[in-house]
Amino acid sequence: MPNLIFRLALPIAMCAATIPLTGQAPAGARETVYDLDQVQVRPVPLNSPELAAALRTTYPPHLEEAGIGGAVVVGMVVGTDGQPRDMRLVSSTDTAFDAPSIAMMSLLRFSPAQVDGRAVGVRLELPINWEPGPRLVDAPESDSTAAYGLREVEEMPRIINRDVVARALEREYPLHLRDAGFTGTVHVRFLVEMDGSISHPTVIRSSMVQFNEAALRAIQVLRFRPGKIDGAPVRVWVVLPINWETSRGGFGDPIPGYGPTPSLRCPVDALGRC
Repeated sequence: MPNLIFRLALPIAMCAATIPLTGQAPAGARETVYDLDQVQVRPVPLNSPELAAALRTTYPPHLEEAGIGGAVVVGMVVGTDGQPRDMRLVSSTDTAFDAPSIAMMSLLRFSPAQVDGRAVGVRLELPINWEPGPRLVDAPESDSTAAYGLREVEEMPRIINRDVVARALEREYPLHLRDAGFTGTVHVRFLVEMDGSISHPTVIRSSMVQFNEAALRAIQVLRFRPGKIDGAPVRVWVVLPINWETSRGGFGDPIPGYGPTPSLRCPVDALGRC
C-alpha cells in the first residue's frame, strides 16, 4: 500500500463567492452572510491536523490501491460559531472523492469572520488535494544496456532551452487545477539521446496524478547539451522534477543516480536518495 500524502490548502486558497450578497438576510435567516472580500477579519481553520488525519482514513480504497489522486473544491458558509454549513461541491476531478470530501469538511472548525469587531457568517471555497504516494514504473528494457546514469558520465547533460520549457509548462497547466489553486510535482524519467533530444519519458513519482499527462506533453520540447564520456556524446538516463505552481511553472535540476538498470528498486525523494 503506498504512503498517502494529504495537503489541505486553507488560508491562501480561500476564494470569494461568485454570487454577490447585498442588503440584509431575509426574515427567518440565521444570520447575515458576507462574501469573503467584504469581511475585515477572515476565518482561520483551528483544527486542520484533525481533518488531515480523518482524510487518511477515508481515501476510497480502489483509488488508493491504484495510486489515483484527485482535487475537490467545496463551498460552504462559516457561521458566527465557526462551524461550516450549507456545504456544496464546486468542482471535482473524480466523483469518488466527492462524498468523503463533503463529509470530512463538516469536521472543520474556524475562528469566525468579523466585521466592525463582531462575528459574522461568510461564504468561502476550500480546495482539498487527495494525493497518493510514490509509484514506480519500469523503464524500457530494450534501451537499458545502451545508456548511462548521471554519476557514470564525465560531463552531465545540461538543459539548453529552459525558457521554452517554462512556456510549455504554462501552456499545459490543466485549467481546472490552475483555477482551483492546485499545485503539484511530477518526477519524470527519460533518456537524453546523443543529439540532446529525449526519449522514453515515464512518470516515476507524482504528488497529483492529474498533472502526469501534462508533464509528459510539456517535456517533449526539452533539449540538452548531451552527456559525454571521453569527450564523446553518450545516452544518459535522467530524472527531472516538474513543479506545477499557480504563480509559475518550473522544473528542477536532473537527479543523479539513475543508470541503465531497467527498473527502479526503491522510492526516491527529491534528492534521488532511496
